[in-house]
Amino acid sequence: MENLEQKLLELEKNPKDKELINSAFRSMHTIKGGAGFLGLNVIVETAHLAEEVLGKLRSEELELTLEINDLLLESVDFLKHPLECYLRNEECSLDQELCENLKAISAGGKVQPKKRGKVHRRAFGGVWTLPP
Repeated sequence: MENLEQKLLELEKNPKDKELINSAFRSMHTIKGGAGFLGLNVIVETAHLAEEVLGKLRSEELELTLEINDLLLESVDFLKHPLECYLRNEECSLDQELCENLKAISAGGKVQPKKRGKVHRRAFGGVWTLPP
């Protein structure tokens, strides 16, 4: 996941780099496949939706924007949470807001404003959330 996150951060600087987009797509596909093999359905569902967005970027049906890249980075951040839950044998659930936004982007729509604050990720590769 760190590798995928690094590729997405690099895409902020080079949003038209086809090899980076292809590599990010392959990484998300691998995460989805591995999670599917292990029966980690929350990861599979989220990774599948993010993979669809990356696929549309790959086929040039979508153009990468900071908004889309932030959503993809948010997806990677989210994928870490259910992995931790599964490791602790705890229940975990989908982030419905994230899934709806991924579906909207795939359909050519817009990301809805976050109800829980805006995620910022740029300074030193860090991530923080401002209150709404």
